[in-house]
Amino acid sequence: MTLLSGRRPVVLLPLLMLALHAGCTSLPPARMHLPPALAGATPHPVAGRQGWKVGQELRFADAHVYDVERGLTKGPDLRILVYDQSRRRQIYSFRLADSEGPAWTGDCEAFVRKQRLTVGVEIELRNASMLGARFASAHDPDVTWEMKLSEAGETALTGTLARDQLVLHVRGTNRLSGTPLPLDETTGYTIEHEGRILAAAEVINDGAVWFADDLPADLRGPVTAALSALLLFEELRSMLPE
Repeated sequence: MTLLSGRRPVVLLPLLMLALHAGCTSLPPARMHLPPALAGATPHPVAGRQGWKVGQELRFADAHVYDVERGLTKGPDLRILVYDQSRRRQIYSFRLADSEGPAWTGDCEAFVRKQRLTVGVEIELRNASMLGARFASAHDPDVTWEMKLSEAGETALTGTLARDQLVLHVRGTNRLSGTPLPLDETTGYTIEHEGRILAAAEVINDGAVWFADDLPADLRGPVTAALSALLLFEELRSMLPE
């Protein structure tokens, strides 16, 4: 099993330039652009994202992600002159507990791919990633949700989280707070239903999670499980060569 190194800190370039000009030696990390609907929501920092390891656990709000098990990470790297391509595939699972104890299990399959040319500068050609997940209630195994996400090119993962006829939409973003300039990696995800934002997860740096105040109680579990799967998925991306 391959272990990941610690996560790379992401800072906002315009703030970095200002800090250097002013002689400052530190500045706050970059943050995802949070939808206005969640502007008043409480941010819940994520603990445990310093690069995944054996026995990794995540904690945010009243959620505890544990028993994280990852299969072997498979995939080749190809480099021909100025062209290189990297692919990774991994199956992983986890358990999720809330304030009342074990609540959900998650089984996920992830695939990430990056292609680029390096000709003095890096030119991204075509990225393609996919994430499929199934979440089952620990209280009633017949209650299951499925998440299916995909991306192409420079777009972030987008797709659905569904149970029977109830469909929630998951949307990735590369937008940053405080600047119109996008980042070259995914900054976070939102989950919404019929245009109403239910929750968001920031996946750069240590990460953070927000829940809408009016998030229905019966959706809190599957939404939390989906955000947990996304936080764990982004660890896999850091295995791609720089």
